[in-house]
Amino acid sequence: MVVWEAALVPQETGDYNFGLRGDGFFRVSLNGEPITMAFNTNGAETKLGRVHFEAGKFYALKVQYRLNSHASEPPRLVWAKRVPESDARGRCCRQGR
Repeated sequence: MVVWEAALVPQETGDYNFGLRGDGFFRVSLNGEPITMAFNTNGAETKLGRVHFEAGKFYALKVQYRLNSHASEPPRLVWAKRVPESDARGRCCRQGR
């Protein structure tokens, strides 16, 4: 089992999809709270959780993983800022079209 521990300090406040892409077992937590996990994936899979980050705030990141014997790629952190629902629907929907 490999364990990564790091400090994460976001530059922008907002809601994010945050997780890991990996092949095998993995668990991701922030400040001791579980964000996402996977057990014995079938090939590389991305598992995400929703988190709210405050700009400049320190978050304790912990990633635990064990690769499958046939893993084709190393694990990697993935994240993206969430788009507010009102923006995601597009202009036509806000105007009732």
